[in-house]
Formats: sequence, C-alpha cells, structure tokens
Amino acid sequence: MKRSLKVTGLILLISVILLMLPLAVLRVLDCEVYSVISGSMEPSVPVNSLVVLRHADPLEISAGDVIAFRAGDTVIIHRVVTNLRETHELTTKGDANTREDLGKVMYRDVIGKAVFHINDMGLFFEYLSGTKGKIFLSIAATTGVILCTFSSFMGKTEKENETEQHDPV
Repeated sequence: MKRSLKVTGLILLISVILLMLPLAVLRVLDCEVYSVISGSMEPSVPVNSLVVLRHADPLEISAGDVIAFRAGDTVIIHRVVTNLRETHELTTKGDANTREDLGKVMYRDVIGKAVFHINDMGLFFEYLSGTKGKIFLSIAATTGVILCTFSSFMGKTEKENETEQHDPV
C-alpha cells in the first residue's frame, strides 16, 4: 500500500510540474499566452486556440504578422495590414472579417507578435491560469506531497514493527 501511495503522490506532483512547465518556460522566454474567444481569425487561428506571443518592437512588425493588442479592457488578436511607422500606428484586420478594423492600433497598445498557436488548448490553459485552476493545481501538488510523505512514514513504521518482532527480549 505504501508503494501505491508513493507512486500516486509522485504522479500527482509530476503531473502538476508538467502542466506548469510550458507556461514557466514561455515566461522565461518573455512570451505571453492568450486564448482566442472569437472567430475573427478563422480559419487560420480557430476559436479556443492558445496563442503564444513574444514582445516585439512595433517598428519591426510587418504586414501579415499576427499581433495582440489592447482595445480598452479587451485583448484582440488580428493580422497587421499596414504599419504606419511615421504615425506609430498599425492597421489591422481579422482574417474572417471583410473589412479592416475601424480604429488604428497605437504602438503603445501592442502586446506582442504571435509566435505560434495550438488549436483547442486555449480553454484548458485559461482554466489552469484562473483561480479555480490554481486552486486545483495547489490541491493536487499538496496531495502529492502528503502522499509521498505519508508513504515514507508508513515505510519507517513497518521497519520499526519488523525490528520489534525479530528482536529477542
């Protein structure tokens, strides 16, 4: 039983580490991750995709690049149509939209340039990065530590019991 507790605990710990490792590596590489919630970039970037962005100098962004930018409290991921370097503005458009976006994107509102995206992973990572996901991961990691510790404690207790049974008095 102690071996199965230890294995279960290790599996929980390793699972939490493996889930969080990609996000940690992306942070170290100065990247941000966003989930696509609308169909404006279909079919190239489908709804529920996980988009990885790298911070970019807006002067180096070119037509055709996919970027994320702030529009008030919203983050929008669209393709650059033109980079108006003299006015420090970008013209953007969603691939599924028939027209360019109405307003220009100011350089200061650019979050980053898309490096890649993974279809159907946005909701999963959005859940993990939210409050409920963090609570779930914390509970899983804590349970893993408790199971590993408990199984080690049980192993010591069994050895003590064996020693008491075999020692002549």
